[in-house]
Amino acid sequence: MTPKGFGFLTSLNCLVIGPFSDDNDHENSSIYNEFDWSGLISSSYSSSTLRELKLYGLPHMDSLPFLLQYLTTLISLSLHDFGGIEALPDWLGNFTALEYLDLSDFKKLRHLPSDDAMRRLTKLKHLRVFCSPLLKERCTPQSSGPDSQWSKVSHIQYLDISSG
Repeated sequence: MTPKGFGFLTSLNCLVIGPFSDDNDHENSSIYNEFDWSGLISSSYSSSTLRELKLYGLPHMDSLPFLLQYLTTLISLSLHDFGGIEALPDWLGNFTALEYLDLSDFKKLRHLPSDDAMRRLTKLKHLRVFCSPLLKERCTPQSSGPDSQWSKVSHIQYLDISSG
């Protein structure tokens, strides 16, 4: 029997999942929900060596994979083609080792995690946002009002936000 998850990969440092074909939307979406991610999750019983993760979603996906929130030892996280997401979850603030965050093709993304969650990302030095026009307009020093996201990113050393 072939393993269904990552439990047998004890020294995995970098993982790329996707991109997927739009031809099998339902099948591809279920990969994230049905796959056994437990071998990658750090706990008191195991120590994950995964440091870099790149995930490709599908344009219609409106949430990140649920179990992603437990991969808190990541140093680099790249997320692409999660076009239906409007706000990033606050649990991203638990990624306290994260130094590099790359978000691309989040067409509906308007909000980063809360101020508190973003403040917990003390090691985050690089933020790249590409092809996310709604977030781009909220992440400038000129943005104001309750939808402004500038206060959440202004302290990040290397900030690259472009509409693509």
